[in-house]
Amino acid sequence: MSVSRKLNLSLGLEDDAPNVQVNIDTDEGGMPLDNITEDGEPTPEADEVELNEAADEVEGDSEAIDDLQDASEALESIYLSMESAQRDGGLTREAAVFAGHAVQAAMRKFNVSSEEVGISLESFRDNKSRATTVSMEGIREALKAIWDKIVSVFQAMMKKIADFWNKYVAAAPHIKRRAEGLRKKARNVTGTQKEKTIATGLFRQLNVAGEVPKASNMTGYIKSVRGVFSKNATTDDLDAFAKKVFSKENLASRNWTSSVNELRKAVTTVQSTYGITTSRTVTIAGDNVTLKTSGSLPGNSLLVCDRVKGYNDADSGDGPTAFAAEIRSVKWGVYADKHDLKTKDTDKDKKFETLSASTVEAICDEVIQSMELIIQQKTQSARKENEVKAIKKAGDDFVNDAASDNEDGTKSQQESDAAKVMSAVIDFSKTMEAGDTQVLRYNFNLAKASLAWCARSLSQYKSN
Repeated sequence: MSVSRKLNLSLGLEDDAPNVQVNIDTDEGGMPLDNITEDGEPTPEADEVELNEAADEVEGDSEAIDDLQDASEALESIYLSMESAQRDGGLTREAAVFAGHAVQAAMRKFNVSSEEVGISLESFRDNKSRATTVSMEGIREALKAIWDKIVSVFQAMMKKIADFWNKYVAAAPHIKRRAEGLRKKARNVTGTQKEKTIATGLFRQLNVAGEVPKASNMTGYIKSVRGVFSKNATTDDLDAFAKKVFSKENLASRNWTSSVNELRKAVTTVQSTYGITTSRTVTIAGDNVTLKTSGSLPGNSLLVCDRVKGYNDADSGDGPTAFAAEIRSVKWGVYADKHDLKTKDTDKDKKFETLSASTVEAICDEVIQSMELIIQQKTQSARKENEVKAIKKAGDDFVNDAASDNEDGTKSQQESDAAKVMSAVIDFSKTMEAGDTQVLRYNFNLAKASLAWCARSLSQYKSN
């Protein structure tokens, strides 16, 4: 089986599983509901399922690209080591054994063996130079297959992001109408609530660091994640960085140190605008890392914009390798809060404060404003696709220029530089677009759960 086919299978790009229809029959509190309103439109519950499924697909593609890039970087390092050994006559059999193990480790997630890549240890007994050449050719083919798959998954991911945006724009009016209805009801209630606290079934969606949220903080939480799609979106700073740094002119200048500094400035601006200043432990790809966050949000979540690690300040001469590492170090989106969280199964039964009518109105106002901003973004998906296409074209031009500028003895390095730049192009676009999707999904789920708390609270009052 070819390396390309194995990559497809391991990434789930070839799958005969049937589509499963999800049936929605209860809300967060276990109350029965229908998928369609009396007006024939989907309910926010039905919208939520669609949006979460679409966002999960985007995250799955993002993780697949990460895995492919890890494998590509490992194989490239092995290839360059082989190239160096070839100048001295080729790998010894002992060195070939180590190289084979390294290839096996790099491709383990895709169930591809070193033999399938082209490393035959037996051939190193006869002619190590020829065997090294054959092995290098096999790795180059594997690298090409991986790169083709990265591009394929990335292009599919961008289409899914556009689909997510379109679904969100279509779903926003449904949440807005629910908020308007609850606000109208809140303005017509009288007296005091029958119960000061109520069972909501919303602990999982709304707990803040394992505790029931304070009613007075809810409007602030909703505001804190709205900026990403507002007219003055803070991520415009990162978009501006992309347009400047990934322009054909800037890439051609190869001023990597300046580009890294531009990225750091953009990240710092986003952190300042969002108030992302609290250091918290975040789990990324199975590793616990400390990053700057917004502090705890409902749903045991954190808004993150920070760099894990990357460019070495003491070594500004690393060129595109350092540039690509810095780009890849950036994390943006909503992540799970792992900070001192101690919850128990019984926490789901904790009662919530019964919201006052004025608090319900304030929450509904914030939700309505959030959804109105989304509705205004009808062309957002097309704009994002065009931006990514422009960035990718600049990367393609850099690769083509590198190929034509090769000088004797530098071809592999030129190709390696070009590959790193293209990897950085895709990394940045993936990080920003998948991160925006996370924030938007979170915003929708937070709005819907907040309105459910409002509805349960209003049931404790008399209506005029």
